[in-house]
Amino acid sequence: DKKRLVIVVDDLDRCDPSTVVEALASIRQFGTSATGTAPDCQFLVPCDEGQMVSAMEADGYLQKTEGTRYHNYSDSERLRKFFDVVLRMDEIVPESLAEFAASEAKKIDLPDELARDVVDAAGLRDPRKVKSLLNALRVAREVVARNQAAELLPGNAQLDRLDNTLAILVCLQELAPKAYAAVEDNADILEECDIPQGLDVEPIMRRIVAGLGPVSATTADVLITKQYEPSLRGVAQGHAFAAAVRADREEIVQKLLTEATQTDQALLLNWLARKLREARSSAKLRQLLSYVIGQVQGHLGHLA
Repeated sequence: DKKRLVIVVDDLDRCDPSTVVEALASIRQFGTSATGTAPDCQFLVPCDEGQMVSAMEADGYLQKTEGTRYHNYSDSERLRKFFDVVLRMDEIVPESLAEFAASEAKKIDLPDELARDVVDAAGLRDPRKVKSLLNALRVAREVVARNQAAELLPGNAQLDRLDNTLAILVCLQELAPKAYAAVEDNADILEECDIPQGLDVEPIMRRIVAGLGPVSATTADVLITKQYEPSLRGVAQGHAFAAAVRADREEIVQKLLTEATQTDQALLLNWLARKLREARSSAKLRQLLSYVIGQVQGHLGHLA
């Protein structure tokens, strides 16, 4: 019995145009017998047909040197001159990709429901991109856990909506870097849905935030800036208070001070006083001083 040798040539559609043309010519030559009968050696080439055609046309297959068309692979011939049999795969439906994501998530210790939500919100249709995004999310979660263990970040109880917020940040960082840069400048746009219009990634950003919300802008700010005050670790909403001070959100600072317990108020005011001593610019000094004076006046008014 004759044995057949099958050679699989993968990732050819990722090569530069000249390599694609040379490889196809070689495959065609070695895959055809001198007598025209089926050879004992056959080639299997998994590829994106459109990408292959684009590579061939970019290499000069679209026109002769004198400028007249002689091959139009885009319209009719495609790759029929090189392959005897073409098998086309059906497009992956979103439901199947979501199940694939859930399966992959279990392998890397991610919640399967979170994986499904990420795929749906990101609008992914490529299994490779799904795996890449899930791996990025896994690494991000591990980094957060290590920083929490080292007391560089607050614990889960103090990071409101951590899973959703971290998933959104990872999706934006991997799929829409310009949108992530906008969030770095102002994390509040996530929570307020105040996404800058005209941003060229605005649609995908809105889809990701809507699909993975609700989100916490304060948690996003802490995860992005890595600015966490260990002295406020035991204070409820301590990280939110520090973030509000950094963002010069006086109304939030006053609100958190008013709602805090007497013990937490003392800790927050002591933290403000220390920051006041550390302030190096007059603007920052005036800002911190206004917070302290405002709170003291509030206490005096309450006592009166």
